[in-house]
Amino acid sequence: MIEILQMFLFLFKSKYRRKFYVKSLLYCATICSVLSIVKAKCNETSCGNGVCRNDTCVCYDGWQGSQCQFCGGKVRLGTSTGTIHDGLGNYSLTSKCSWLIDAPNSTITLHVEQFATECGWDHLYIFDGDSVDSPLLAVFSGLMYEGAYRVRRVPEVVAQSGSALVHFFSDDAYNMSGFNITYRLDSCPTTVSGLNCSGNGICIDGVCTCNGGWGGSACHLENCPNNCGAAEERGICEPERGCFCYGSYRGDDCSQLASDGYWETVTPQGFIPPGSASHGAVVWRDSMYVIAGESYGRGSLLYVYDFNGNVWETPHIVAESPSARYGHSTVLYGDKIFLYGGVAGNRGPTSELWAFDVSAKTWENVTVKAAACGMEGGGGSMCGPLKSVGHTATVVINNINKKVDRMIVIFGHSPELGYLNTVQEYYFGTREWYITHTNGYPVKGGYGHTATYDPLTGKIYVYGGIISESESAQYLSKNLYSYEPNERIWTLLADAPSARFLHSSTFVTGGLMLVFGGNTHNDTSHSFGAKCYSSELLAYDVLCDTWSVLPVPKDLHADLARFGHSATIFEGNLYIYGGFDGQMLSDMLKYTPGECSYPSETLCLNNKPGAKCVWDSKSSACSRVMGVHRDLVLKREESYINRCPKLNRSTATSTIIQNTKKCEEMEDCLSCVQTSSGCEWCGNSCR
Repeated sequence: MIEILQMFLFLFKSKYRRKFYVKSLLYCATICSVLSIVKAKCNETSCGNGVCRNDTCVCYDGWQGSQCQFCGGKVRLGTSTGTIHDGLGNYSLTSKCSWLIDAPNSTITLHVEQFATECGWDHLYIFDGDSVDSPLLAVFSGLMYEGAYRVRRVPEVVAQSGSALVHFFSDDAYNMSGFNITYRLDSCPTTVSGLNCSGNGICIDGVCTCNGGWGGSACHLENCPNNCGAAEERGICEPERGCFCYGSYRGDDCSQLASDGYWETVTPQGFIPPGSASHGAVVWRDSMYVIAGESYGRGSLLYVYDFNGNVWETPHIVAESPSARYGHSTVLYGDKIFLYGGVAGNRGPTSELWAFDVSAKTWENVTVKAAACGMEGGGGSMCGPLKSVGHTATVVINNINKKVDRMIVIFGHSPELGYLNTVQEYYFGTREWYITHTNGYPVKGGYGHTATYDPLTGKIYVYGGIISESESAQYLSKNLYSYEPNERIWTLLADAPSARFLHSSTFVTGGLMLVFGGNTHNDTSHSFGAKCYSSELLAYDVLCDTWSVLPVPKDLHADLARFGHSATIFEGNLYIYGGFDGQMLSDMLKYTPGECSYPSETLCLNNKPGAKCVWDSKSSACSRVMGVHRDLVLKREESYINRCPKLNRSTATSTIIQNTKKCEEMEDCLSCVQTSSGCEWCGNSCR
């Protein structure tokens, strides 16, 4: 199914494994064929991976093409070092190539020198063993290692079994420069092939012992990058411990200001769970609960991270519990975690609803009271809860009537219904489940989007995802919608700077939505350089309907680019956990928002320190929007609270042009009047 492959680039599920296994058997059956003969005139230098005999290129095992320039078939490698690559120039369309490295009683380290393929369609799989039934270590796809661009600082995969199977597959859309991978045995990690420990340490039994001033598994991290900004009096270097930052400076190199918001890595003590992606995560009291997710079969259903103790735990659950799954939704209500939908192994997408009591540590398979088939307040024939994957779930609380506290499920993909543009509601108090009728802008269904509740406006903001354009076409969306949960009204807002899916969106404080990571690849017929794995941090200003790209530190001791991660909030800080960047991630990043302490109105309204700042014109003071009375903020007129920066003539003109163009694209009255662009329907056209 195309949509599932697009949704989870890293998944190599059973039906794909079976197809690959059959093909692998065919490759194995032909492994004894020593030479492949292609009729073409040649000379001694024109046959790249073969020899010229009687004006004909005779290709070595695993190579094909008129000049033996493309990989094809299967190659067995038994040397202690070697190179795996797709051939000369760009790889061929519809390639199928395999390499089996045999090194009994040795570890095999594969070092990615260069990798650039079509994101989401042309994949390289690495297995820890000699078959596709062996543990899967990595699935590479997209622009990952090209020139100075690197997804990971240490671009390596290690097979422990004594064998490594590498398989490359490409489709027939377009091709790129391909890949170049070197391998070696029983070595230490490094950022530079040919040098153990990146040249900054010595290798002892596969483990690096770093020279002074260096750290990290590959001795690739400077303890004091940029000398901690000592020349600018930002900090001082303590060679064995790292930078000691002065005053309000933060970060691994003391380059970040606390007042502007800053990033840091979290290094838990002791045990760390296997990496996972498309899991669920919620915070209860002082712990983060990570539920299920894709981990290539290595992970447990539940892990708990203690923020205060900085340790991971694996709760022991003896009673019935849900099976492993990914692409589900997870929310917290009271002291229960509600898990809905997702792909449950070979059963595929499910409609199950489970509740985990965090106090009793027990699971309950919830039986819902489903409404009669059809949408509440409207027609239709759908019956909830629907089998769904890639949807979102958001809790909406009513402080007056707890009976209407509910979980709102938006969009997703169903095996029976395809892309869902539905909104489902589950009422916690009554266990009733509805598929609701919505009003406003006619949204299109999709999956891999985010939906986040803003406490300032009381609306849910839905951004991105793979969207259904028609029964046979999909596209990556940069659309942003607001959904008013009580009136059930959709509104189209300002487009984001770029499209993405499998990202995260959070309101650390009300009024400013922070978007991190995701898959931004949207190329079709040829590559424009869009990334499979993004490290961008975007901010959406709810009150001004504007987007900004926020800076991310370059010298952070972490690999930022990823998708399929989770984002949670604890004590006003944002925590990013796990995800996928060709390999499963289990690391944790922390973002601490800054303070709105700017001395002028211009600085106050133009800066986004991870929080929405507003200017009090009476007291000439800058403050966070959540520290101001809500009515003053949301009141459009006669308020002394200034919310948005004044636009210069160029920006104002550009905004008018963009809004006019957006209005002209609307084809019906309903679409026209439910946007934030100020469109009006007049004379059968939108203006």
